[in-house]
Amino acid sequence: MPYLFFFAFSLLFFLRAWREGRARDSLWFALSAAAAVATKDQAFALYVLTVPALGWRLAGHAPAHRPRVLALLGAAGLLAFAVLSGALVNPRGWLDHLRLIAGPASAGFRMFDRGLAGRLELLVQAARHLVFVLGWPSLIASAAGFALVRRDRGRPRAVLAALIPAVSYVLFFLLVVLYVYDRFLLPVAVVLALLGGHALASAVRSRSTAARVAAAAVLLFGLARAASVDVLLTRDSRYGVEDWLRREVGPGPVVAAVGPLEYLPRLDGLAWRRLGPSPGRLAQVHPDLVVVNADYARRADPGTGERAFYAALEDGSAGYAVALRRRAAPRTLIDVDALRREDGGRLWSNLDKIDP
Repeated sequence: MPYLFFFAFSLLFFLRAWREGRARDSLWFALSAAAAVATKDQAFALYVLTVPALGWRLAGHAPAHRPRVLALLGAAGLLAFAVLSGALVNPRGWLDHLRLIAGPASAGFRMFDRGLAGRLELLVQAARHLVFVLGWPSLIASAAGFALVRRDRGRPRAVLAALIPAVSYVLFFLLVVLYVYDRFLLPVAVVLALLGGHALASAVRSRSTAARVAAAAVLLFGLARAASVDVLLTRDSRYGVEDWLRREVGPGPVVAAVGPLEYLPRLDGLAWRRLGPSPGRLAQVHPDLVVVNADYARRADPGTGERAFYAALEDGSAGYAVALRRRAAPRTLIDVDALRREDGGRLWSNLDKIDP
């Protein structure tokens, strides 16, 4: 995600400015933060606490000169945001966009109540999703890094300041929109990776063989878990369905594609056509074969014609029998079952689109 690049860039200069108080680092922080927010609206929450905290820190380095410098840095960041976000060249469009994201764009996705209980439940789910994003070994390494930084009083502890954007993000984005996906925790994962990296570097530099082996195991597990996404993609069930369609159906019979095409196997070389999820249209077109994504079909709202259509296909009352049901389900380090659960234990992620 581009905004994560700009956030990581801003985090680098934030820590440099926090430690050394140089105006140059502060300027780069302001510009990269502006680019992050202009790229992704929700990135603003990373800086609600971060900007005033850095301003307070910089004021302590050289109090006599800081007011003017801080004003110039703030102006530079605001100007960069105005240009990059389009607010300067298209203010009406930018305001319309702001009204959209502040109102109806998020209301339909809300998962938790606005009260205290709902917000506590969101924090629990955010923690579960953070474990999914990082994996337990990396999360434990991050906790160890935090403990090491807290314990080591002889070295600069500026890295702890990196937690400010993470806390700011949780308070001013997650606890406001009241819904969570794994990708929402990526900025928090970037921050925790700094602490985890500190712990792993300390382990590698130590004289303990066990510590070095543990550090290598954490890194290998992380690499294998990241590679698991590639395994899921390359073993996606839709490839097998494509081969079956070319081999068993061929270009003659009429194939109906129901649902978004990006969720279905490719139908190149077949006599296919799109079909809406309607029993009437199915009876009118009467295709020889109907291709559906069963995971997508389960999302249909109860009591709707769409749900009735998929139910009729499943139980045979629409006049069709199941010719092929395919899910590759390769063995990986990703808990794909948790991505498809229909209860409170579900993990919300776009990875559920893989291998339907």
